[in-house]
Amino acid sequence: MKEYLSIFIDKDYPKFIDKYLTTNSLNGLKHITQFCGCDYTNLYSPLFKYTRFDHSLVVANMTWHFTHDKKETIMALLHDIGTTCFAYCIDYVFGDYLNQGSSEKSMTEVIKKR
Repeated sequence: MKEYLSIFIDKDYPKFIDKYLTTNSLNGLKHITQFCGCDYTNLYSPLFKYTRFDHSLVVANMTWHFTHDKKETIMALLHDIGTTCFAYCIDYVFGDYLNQGSSEKSMTEVIKKR
């Protein structure tokens, strides 16, 4: 996993995001995989567990790499904190597969709760 993350996280790592990495909101993403639970099926055999936490870290680093904007980087880091365990799959159940908004909780709600 470290080898994979090293592709996206370079020497220009935005150290200011470190204080957010230990928050309850982001730590909750360490238990939600990026592939909506498919990695727990026989559909395929993933080489490593890729979580929403890992994904958020990669997105934040990519955002910093291209923008060097602190606010955008923090927003990128937090972009998935309201996502449920099966992410956008549940939008089909809710009939919201085009907008994919019904499965996302308000970020403010998530942050205040944790």
